[in-house]
Amino acid sequence: RERDMYIKQWYQRRVREEIEDLRCQLAKRSDKSGTGALPDDYVSTKHQLLAVQAELERTQGELDKKFSETTQYNNLKKMLAKKNDQMKDLRSRLRKHEPTDD
Repeated sequence: RERDMYIKQWYQRRVREEIEDLRCQLAKRSDKSGTGALPDDYVSTKHQLLAVQAELERTQGELDKKFSETTQYNNLKKMLAKKNDQMKDLRSRLRKHEPTDD
């Protein structure tokens, strides 16, 4: 759905912006304080990054779940299964009438 796609893109944009902000903060801190505070800042920034990535994965999972529950998706899935069954039937009928030369 268009709305779900918009929400997914919005979350992805938000995560990219937050990651970029974290990188800028890390760069500013390392410039101001030298290399002494870098390990602590790095650990803090890494934790924030992991939290944001976990939120993104959770949100994407929710959107995927919502999408798979839509009527359009289920109808398409049923149509595809029906066509696959038809293809299997046609192949088996073709094998009966025109055996391959193996």
